[in-house]
Amino acid sequence: MEYKEVINNQLQPRLRLTLSKADYVFFEDLINGRSPKSLRDSHKKLQTAWDSIRTKLINKILNDISKSSVSDKLNSLLQLRKSVIEDCYVIYIVSEDRSEAYRLFAVLNDRGRELSDGNKLRSDTLELLEKHEREQILAEDNWDTILSYPATDVEQFFRNYYASHQGKGAAKRNLADTFRDDIFKFPSGVVLELADTKEAKKVSHTISDIKNEQQVFIEISELRWPYRDATASDWQQERLQRLIKVLRHTLCIPLLLSVYHCLSEKEFIEIIDILERFAFRYITIVGGHAEKISTIYYDHAKLIRQAPQEYKIPTLRNELKVVQDKYAPDETFESLLIQKLSYQDNSSKKIIIRHFLTTLEDHVEWYSNGANGKLKPNEISIFDLSKVTIEHIYPHNASSASRIEELELLKNDIGNLSFWPGRNNNSAGNKSFSEKKSLYEQSNVTLNRELIKFLDWDKQNFQQRRNKLLKMAKKIFTV
Repeated sequence: MEYKEVINNQLQPRLRLTLSKADYVFFEDLINGRSPKSLRDSHKKLQTAWDSIRTKLINKILNDISKSSVSDKLNSLLQLRKSVIEDCYVIYIVSEDRSEAYRLFAVLNDRGRELSDGNKLRSDTLELLEKHEREQILAEDNWDTILSYPATDVEQFFRNYYASHQGKGAAKRNLADTFRDDIFKFPSGVVLELADTKEAKKVSHTISDIKNEQQVFIEISELRWPYRDATASDWQQERLQRLIKVLRHTLCIPLLLSVYHCLSEKEFIEIIDILERFAFRYITIVGGHAEKISTIYYDHAKLIRQAPQEYKIPTLRNELKVVQDKYAPDETFESLLIQKLSYQDNSSKKIIIRHFLTTLEDHVEWYSNGANGKLKPNEISIFDLSKVTIEHIYPHNASSASRIEELELLKNDIGNLSFWPGRNNNSAGNKSFSEKKSLYEQSNVTLNRELIKFLDWDKQNFQQRRNKLLKMAKKIFTV
């Protein structure tokens, strides 16, 4: 793997194989036994190849019980060495046509598999900047950062970036070609002339912009607030996690990228608030089609980038309100709430119930004060949904002594559900309502404390509470 060369009158080891700038140091450390830290997908491939050679070839011989003698094992290792050195060939192709060389790279790279869209774009843009060394070096460094993530993650980012800038979804096939044509705006195989300095800088700047936006995309996708010096409260920051993780509403990410880069953090917070409530109602509960809102999101993403100073959030709100009123009106939303929020012992259903109940709790004071004007949530308490447990007011598994037949059929209905903010509700367990009233009274959850006004828990009181929760939901989950 190495040879020695005289440099400054000294013999120094040199690698026989020169890897890309992003992989060179890792490869050198790997073959010299320095246990390098894997930072990118290509590093993991190198490490996997290195480990496979050792475990599947070398260690297999060394640990072979049938070859007990040192001589047998040595002969096998020598045969392995001969197979690699004498029976394997490296084909060295020389091309004096640079466009042809890039095409060869695209076809033969990565063991015959098709290049990822990111690597195609890297190859195309570096070829484009061939006569602009400084810009090409900057572009190469930025591409190394962009492509340090798994290819599927990079592709997902490209699709979100494209939609955010172009106001439409990228083609399902030939993403690299679409991206090159619409984002970089140059055909394949072109090389900028020396006089095209302005164009070269523009290409380099676009790649730098892609790298910066990728970092924001990662922050949002991994549920971290993207602003370093955040002014948002912890409660406001958690709404991003609710939107992306709990409601799984990733369709809005292109819009969020535009908002982050062109508008203020205050406006980012406001749009997150609108999207979270709309997504719960229209997508999670009513099951509305994403196509009806993707156009709205993409149009607004592009509008924001084109004229951020003129952008008005109420325009987005009004367009979503039209969709809500048509496809998720109050009567539809109410009936499907009862159906979709019926308790079942599966994690995906339970986390939606937790989200619903804790969001009602956040707004219960505003609702109790008349539910007038703009929503005013209580941002003091932040409920960790992984620790919240669902409480059945009439027990989920009532004892024979406290069993009430008319409530057995309603025990999993949203009207019979509340929550505890701790890890479990073992203290309440399957106790009867009368036994749990003291626990409700001491609870820091308003939805629990309100239960003590009932003398007992029967079908009539259940219906009264269910109606209140549904009325609250229609007031809160609306744009």
